Amino acid sequence: MPATPSKAKFLTAKEKQYIGDVLREDGVIARADQDNSFDWAQVLKVFTQPHVLLLAIAAFFSGEYRGLNFMHTVL
Repeated sequence: MPATPSKAKFLTAKEKQYIGDVLREDGVIARADQDNSFDWAQVLKVFTQPHVLLLAIAAFFSGEYRGLNFMHTVL
C-alpha cells in the first residue's frame, strides 16, 4: 500500500492530481507547505477546548489511576 497517492504506481497523473485536490479541499492534507508546520500555539489550543477539559476532569476524579494511590498509604 503506497504511503501517499502521489507514490501510487497504479494511478495516472490525472488521478493523482484529482485525489490530491480532494484531500486538500477536505483539509486532510495541508494546502501549502507553511500550513503543515508545527506550532506550539495549536497544541495549547487543543488543551483549552471544553470537551478536552471535561474529559481531563472526569479522568482525574474517576479514581481509576493505580499509580499513586495515597489513600492506601494513609489508612
